[in-house]
Amino acid sequence: MSYKKLKGYALKRLVQISTDGQAVGTSLVEVKTIVNQAVPDSVFEIPASYKKFGNTLANCRKEIAVFLSLKRERKALVVKASKT
Repeated sequence: MSYKKLKGYALKRLVQISTDGQAVGTSLVEVKTIVNQAVPDSVFEIPASYKKFGNTLANCRKEIAVFLSLKRERKALVVKASKT
């Protein structure tokens, strides 16, 4: 497969990591080989051991709405975690 036909795919990416303006490291990802092959359907199957949780995005939206309303009222939110 020709590299020139891969429009939109970065073949090399260098990320410089910094904390408080200080360089602490780099991360390099570089494509060395490209193979055109079929991927078996089993790769995309959800493992039987996975458990479905409720609609977490909806729950996050509710929590954000509560937080914002408390912030407007200048109240603190105390959350106690329970073991499951």
